[in-house]
Amino acid sequence: MKEVSRLKDLNTAQANALRQKDRKIAELEQQLLGRKKPSTNIDCQRQVRHVTHLLSKDGHEFDTQSNIHTPHNQQLLQRVIRGVMASKEAVNFTTVQVIETAKIHFNSLRGEVVRQQNGGKAKHRKGSRSGARKFKKVKHRLSGLNHAKCPLSADDKQKARLIIKREYMSSDEDELETNEEGKQYRRVRHLPWMSDLAIHYKTVCHDVYVNHVLTKRDAKKYQHLIRDENCPISERAVPKEIPTWAVKV
Repeated sequence: MKEVSRLKDLNTAQANALRQKDRKIAELEQQLLGRKKPSTNIDCQRQVRHVTHLLSKDGHEFDTQSNIHTPHNQQLLQRVIRGVMASKEAVNFTTVQVIETAKIHFNSLRGEVVRQQNGGKAKHRKGSRSGARKFKKVKHRLSGLNHAKCPLSADDKQKARLIIKREYMSSDEDELETNEEGKQYRRVRHLPWMSDLAIHYKTVCHDVYVNHVLTKRDAKKYQHLIRDENCPISERAVPKEIPTWAVKV
């Protein structure tokens, strides 16, 4: 038993050493590539926010009226970075990742203060919600496109992939409405320049997602989209590299 325990401890130590080595290699790669903004991930962002929140509860808050280069903000930034790197989740992050994520979080906090002062907070949040819904549309419609039940031909699928992108997704009204059956829905802002064929591709992928990808439980909570004569018209410009067949003649 002691031998088994010793081997387990040895394997754990070796695994931790390999993780540290991988992190160092990743940091060197970042430096060699000269990337100014290494990619962050959701777990790293969450941990940075968590450490920042814990410090703020103890009275250590960023001075969001000043930039990140003041002595106070630099000292607190280092405390946030050390706190994240000391967590058990740190094995999944590189040092460069944590530094950049902490800086991005500071800029987000400072931007929030500026928006409050300028009265642009509500507008920013509304835009963020709209962008998040467009991102979900892309994700959902790609799921429908890739599903075995998708009725589009191989050629049509190839064409559809060209327009299942954020710039081709119509925006929704921010306000939720409820119909007589109790289902929630949003009105869609019509894109006047989009061809019937492009709309058809998006609609097919959307229907496949709703009918075949969504679970019954999620389908009950799904916010449906309504397109009718009462829907507003979007003022968004035509994307620059749009396929000719996707533009209404």
